[in-house]
Amino acid sequence: MKQIILLIIIMAASSIFVFSQTKSKKSKQNDRIAQELIKMENEWAQIDVTNDRSVFERILAPDFVSTSRSGKFLGNRQEYLADWEYEEVKSAVNSNMKVHIYANNVAIVTGIDTTRGTDKDGNEWMHQDRFTDTYIKRKGVWQCVAAQVTRIK
Repeated sequence: MKQIILLIIIMAASSIFVFSQTKSKKSKQNDRIAQELIKMENEWAQIDVTNDRSVFERILAPDFVSTSRSGKFLGNRQEYLADWEYEEVKSAVNSNMKVHIYANNVAIVTGIDTTRGTDKDGNEWMHQDRFTDTYIKRKGVWQCVAAQVTRIK
């Protein structure tokens, strides 16, 4: 009887150890995913400053869809690029970013993009847009497949 109780205790302890190691490994994987997606979001924000449109080709999937801050639906990456306008932005900073991971290949990033610039008359301006971007990892590469932006300021 003592041997059976000892065996049950050992099995329970080992299952807790295995579970905690699995959870720790998943947490590290999620941290890596979050870091990668936040880096991509920050690169995306800097396009407003640099006007380097080549970054879009890497970050946005060809079948990317978007709802712009004006409510316009853009049905693929090419439509988005045709609609995108360079606004002479001086700085672009993302804040309040949260990465919501739903699987090892599906995640949503939410946050606020604050851009500042000067108009053609020399007046400074500032915009804040709340965004929701959906990412899928295909063939080992994360790309945004859907985005929605709302102007909040």
